[in-house]
Amino acid sequence: MKKISWIFLVILIIWGCSGGSRGTGGLVIEGSVLTTTGNPVTNAKVTSLNTGDSSTTNQAGNFVIDTDRFSGEPGFIVEADSFEVQSSGGNVPDSARVISVKIIVDVNDEPTATQEVEIKQTSSSSSSSASSSSQSSSSSSSTSSSSSSSSSSSSSNSSSSSSSSNSSSSSSSSNSSSSSSSSDSSISSSSASMEVRVEGRIESLLGSTLTVRGTTFTVNGDTDFGEFDSLSDFAVGQDVKVRGVRKNNLLIATRVRLK
Repeated sequence: MKKISWIFLVILIIWGCSGGSRGTGGLVIEGSVLTTTGNPVTNAKVTSLNTGDSSTTNQAGNFVIDTDRFSGEPGFIVEADSFEVQSSGGNVPDSARVISVKIIVDVNDEPTATQEVEIKQTSSSSSSSASSSSQSSSSSSSTSSSSSSSSSSSSSNSSSSSSSSNSSSSSSSSNSSSSSSSSDSSISSSSASMEVRVEGRIESLLGSTLTVRGTTFTVNGDTDFGEFDSLSDFAVGQDVKVRGVRKNNLLIATRVRLK
């Protein structure tokens, strides 16, 4: 019996150590690794450059890393059988709890990668929901107590209890609405924080747009061209580094530089 117990303990230890390295928690990274043609990259090891924790992509190219909280620009190393690339971009605030990362790998002669980052959940929205739930529970308890008291008192006390119950219910509704507004604001703010970086040759220049490695950017008056004055100073075939921000369905170039 003692020998069987030892074997069971060893199995538990091995099982607890498998499946990649994991941090102590605080931030969940949900991601996917795809090729430029949209095919999933399977059985690839994805390692966070910020914390060192890693995971392996499944048959759909998806991975999850439960890691320590960090802030700033997230970076990753993707290691597959035929290539190894590094990607970075976006920004993770201190309040982030769940982020979504999409890594696009160009597996041509010189493999490169770009990534998009979306903040899916922050601590502010979680605390707002918890506060709303607590306030709703407190309001319900107060209403029940008032109703019980009113049934054993005179009609005048019953009228007063009803007024108190309506006031409490109105306050709960207001707090719930405020919490919902705060949560929506958090999601709206996070969805606007996606950043895209692409390096490679300019494939086309049309009006106020340029295309690099299949990704089309739109330039505007705020775009920084470095040593050049405008997009017209560039030419098709030049090697450039482009950084942009996705706003709704448009990818706006914030900076264009020669490599």
